[in-house]
Amino acid sequence: MISIKNKSSATDRSFKKAVIFYKKQEYKKAMTIWLQLAKDNELDAQFNLGVMYFKGEGVIRNYEEAAKWYRKAALQGRKIIKQKNKELKSALKSSRFNPKSTK
Repeated sequence: MISIKNKSSATDRSFKKAVIFYKKQEYKKAMTIWLQLAKDNELDAQFNLGVMYFKGEGVIRNYEEAAKWYRKAALQGRKIIKQKNKELKSALKSSRFNPKSTK
């Protein structure tokens, strides 16, 4: 997970609330908040959704969905997100990963 401090106060409060849920492993609650923020083009929320889909936290592991959210965030220019997108592409090509598997 990542977090940047350049958010509006309302977005920042929502984002921090989602982080608290995430740390408590209340993934569905975190996802609900980040999904709304991500739809509003909030970069860190998009990235965190990618992480959750990649790891299967609160959802069935889904590399395609992870790639979708990483891509949206990557289009906003973050180096770390671009790197994670490259890692995901590599994982998708690797025979040791099964996109249908769950945690």
